[in-house]
Amino acid sequence: MLDKLKLIAKQAVFGAMPSPWRSDELIRVAIQTSDGFDEPFWTAALDRELPAWRTHVEVRCMPGNLAFLHAARDADACSTM
Repeated sequence: MLDKLKLIAKQAVFGAMPSPWRSDELIRVAIQTSDGFDEPFWTAALDRELPAWRTHVEVRCMPGNLAFLHAARDADACSTM
């Protein structure tokens, strides 16, 4: 199931190109944060909805556009508000 999720996320964001950000089996997610939706908000939501996420997902929260764009180009999935 996890492998299928990784493949779908990668194809949705990057097509069939492998991500240079990957050095292990973690799913890398870049999130652009905004007021009220900072890193503690996202990690609490993931803890609540997917308790085992910390062993499979690396979340990088970026408050600025440039930092987010830099992280998002190599992530498996990304989100912005």
